[in-house]
Amino acid sequence: QVRPGFNPLLRSKRCFQQYLVDQGAKIEGMRLNWVTNHQKTIKAEKYSGLIDAAAVGDLAQVGRKIILPPSITGSPRFYVEKYQDCMAIVQKFGKPTLFITMTCNPMWKEIQEALNPGETAFDRPDICTRVFKLKNDLLMEDIEKNEIFGKVKAIVGVLEQQKRKGLHHSHNLIILESEYVPRSPDDIDKIVSAEIPDPELNPKLYAIITQNNMHGPCGKLKPTSPCMETSDNGLKYCTKEFPKDLQKETTVTEYSYPKYRRRSTADGGRTVVKMVSGKPVVLDNGYVVPYNSYLSEKFDAHINVELVTSVVSVKYIYKYITKGPDRCIATLKKGKDRGGDDTTEEPVNEVENFINARYLGASESILKIFKIPIHYRSHSVI
Repeated sequence: QVRPGFNPLLRSKRCFQQYLVDQGAKIEGMRLNWVTNHQKTIKAEKYSGLIDAAAVGDLAQVGRKIILPPSITGSPRFYVEKYQDCMAIVQKFGKPTLFITMTCNPMWKEIQEALNPGETAFDRPDICTRVFKLKNDLLMEDIEKNEIFGKVKAIVGVLEQQKRKGLHHSHNLIILESEYVPRSPDDIDKIVSAEIPDPELNPKLYAIITQNNMHGPCGKLKPTSPCMETSDNGLKYCTKEFPKDLQKETTVTEYSYPKYRRRSTADGGRTVVKMVSGKPVVLDNGYVVPYNSYLSEKFDAHINVELVTSVVSVKYIYKYITKGPDRCIATLKKGKDRGGDDTTEEPVNEVENFINARYLGASESILKIFKIPIHYRSHSVI
């Protein structure tokens, strides 16, 4: 007898995602167990030697730490190592020219045709992962081999997952040869656009941008948007700084991305109507996420293209793509007034700290099962 409201299809979807998470956790768990039991094999003393310990005032922990090496994908040392590799590439080839982010589109034809009846893209992270990997590789091929932006000196990229929906997205930093670097506003406008396309001249691009590259809406139009936060003085603001200021021409700034051309309706700009909480809302060019027309039309996805003009922002950008997931560890212990001893410290166990602060979803598990690297670069660093 089937109980009322029981949906066997829904149960099978949940079981499949739970199965993926279980297998991903097993793979990672076995690797972490090996690391814990083979500290001498991984030469952990090079991470917790006397000189390093003395430098941070941690002599009490010498020989007592359980080290988590950078060979474990996603570990803190893993991201530190990747960041240092990025800085070595910058030192060799110069600052990046373009910062390109591509997000998986669950409505891609390749994904929809592979689904079974009754399934959605979110029920099959294995299909989404395979398709996104192929699309991202094609994006890199267009940039590096086909040189759609010009001759490339170096590329660094990383794969991440959204927290809410679990969709994959990639951050890619492109360093171009100096003769191909856009410097004037006219050159920038040829590569990056931040305006709603003309629906009559290019209806396909218009549909893609209005569907994928319109931020929010947020602010007064939707105060409950995920991008909204409250400042110290109690005022709500958009963390992505939308809507952007409208202006007739592109201007190059010294300490951030360029301020792209975003014309108002009075200057020939366009608007689009979006439904928010069942009500129509008019969005102008201030809500457009910068894009490249060729890439958006070819890949039919959210592709954010930004031009890096400031040297000041280089360190922040590379830290951003190697920041890793959010983590938080809280420890409770008795103080002296409650019978505890504040002077006793437990040996630092980096493996245990990593597990305690870990969250694992089906999309990330698929990367482990398929052995897909989450970090890639065009050059080796020694």
